[in-house]
This record gives sequence, C-alpha cells and structure tokens, in this order.
Amino acid sequence: MTPFSSSPAASTSNSVDEPEVLFDSQGSRRIITLNRPKSLNACTLNMEWDESKEVDLVIIKAAGDKAFCAGGDAIAVVTSAKDALAGGKSTVHRDFFKEEFVMNHLINTFSKPYLAFADGIVFGGGLGLAVIGSFCIVTERTLLSMPETQLGLFPDIGAGYFLSRLKTLQMEFRISQRIALGPDLHEGCRAILIDKDRNPKWNPARLEDVTKDKVDGYFTALPENEELKL
Repeated sequence: MTPFSSSPAASTSNSVDEPEVLFDSQGSRRIITLNRPKSLNACTLNMEWDESKEVDLVIIKAAGDKAFCAGGDAIAVVTSAKDALAGGKSTVHRDFFKEEFVMNHLINTFSKPYLAFADGIVFGGGLGLAVIGSFCIVTERTLLSMPETQLGLFPDIGAGYFLSRLKTLQMEFRISQRIALGPDLHEGCRAILIDKDRNPKWNPARLEDVTKDKVDGYFTALPENEELKL
C-alpha cells in the first residue's frame, strides 16, 4: 500500500534499491525523508522516538525539488472499495484511513518538537504530515491544497478544524471587506467585466501615491459586529 506520494503523478512501485522513506539519526535529531518516489506508511518508529530520551527533535522533509507530499493514492482507495463492494477481500480503503489517522494523531500529540519542511506541493494528506505538528516551514514555492471535496470526499486529516481557525483567514476577511467597500474593485469590475475597455482608473492612480496609512487601513480590525467569527 502506498498511502502518501511525494509526486502528484500516479504511484508506481520502487525498486529494492530505492527505499520510499529514509530514516536518519544525527545526534539527538531524527530525520524522515520522503524519498521522492512514493509512500509514507504509518510511522511506528516515531512511537519509539517519542519515548526515547535520546531524541529531542524530529524533522520531516522530502527529496527532490517539486513536492513535499502530494497526498494519498485516491485511485488505490477507490479501487479497493469497489472490490470490497463486489465481494472482494481488499482492505486498502479501510487500512489506508486507519493508518493515516493514527499517524496524524501521533504527529499532533508528539511530545518532542516535530519540524516539517513543506517545500513545493503539499496536497491533501500531505498537510497532515506538515501542518498538524509542532512547526511547519514553508517557502515561496509551497503550494497548499485540500482537493478532497472536489473528489467527493471531505477535508480530512483535521483540515476542517485547523483551516477554519487560521488567524490569516480573519485577516483576509478584513482585507476583502475593505476592498469591497473601496473604489478600486468597482472600477476594476467596470473596466474588465462590464465595459471591457481594460483601462481601469485606479484611485490613487500611481503606486507612489499610496500612503502607509492607507495600506495599514486594510488590516485594521473591523467593528465588532462585522468581524469574522471562527
């Protein structure tokens, strides 16, 4: 079974010489590397690290430069479920989610610092490996996504909880309200969508005329009865 993939492409079997997950020890640090090809099964070694007095930090990262983790193998899960419905004996659809959720709980309750380098693509179950631990480092190339709802699933791995509680959501809501009540959105819609002259008249017209106070105004708190409540 290949629950997690470091590539958004369909998973394939690795050769014996190319392990899917690498484990390394550097002093009191333990490092997990998703070795570009394909999977991360339930990390039973993490349980040992959690109890070990010789470990004070766990780091998880990915080999390659495209993805941290592109999430679960949805095709394998669906294929297994169809087999079970037809009277087959496949249990991947059950085992996958059981192992994933046990691992997510372990990451979230891990007693040692857990640091994820979430560089590149971080989709679906990949967020569970990155976001719900102690620390998550992102880069300018990090691309986050929870595509489960588009597949007819739901935002699992606790995403419905942590996404709805991000402070940045409240900040983005404030910005959206300032922009909605300002002249530029109205002018932009006129120029691009209504008149389609593609010549918006911004106010102020020049970037140099935008004051610091005006910028700060987009981020200030809204009146209490207008704030986003999470």
